[in-house]
Amino acid sequence: LAGGAPRRLLHLRPDLAVVSELEVPGAPALLATALRADGAPPTLWLLDTPARSLLRVDASAANPTQTILLPTIEPLRLLALPDGGVLVASPGSISRYDQTGQLLHGQGGFGWVSSLALVDG
Repeated sequence: LAGGAPRRLLHLRPDLAVVSELEVPGAPALLATALRADGAPPTLWLLDTPARSLLRVDASAANPTQTILLPTIEPLRLLALPDGGVLVASPGSISRYDQTGQLLHGQGGFGWVSSLALVDG
């Protein structure tokens, strides 16, 4: 994710040569990449905190796939999931979205969520 205006999402080769470039709307500051366990192309999630929006991009697509307006206040953390979905943490809650951007469920009652991580087991 390259800063500046407009923001750009760059796909780089190991030698850092640009494979593709996509201009993304808004001012996303956080990027989470869901490397799919089923071998499908990764799903990229970009969080624009001031706009309270989540942008979903399929790595194989030439354009952003979907913008989701979040019903939470100040989303702060992202965690991409192996199924292509994502967790979004906000003060007091965590919400889960599937690989299509559909809200699955959430959990509230937390004082503060400082980080998210996947744990095998």
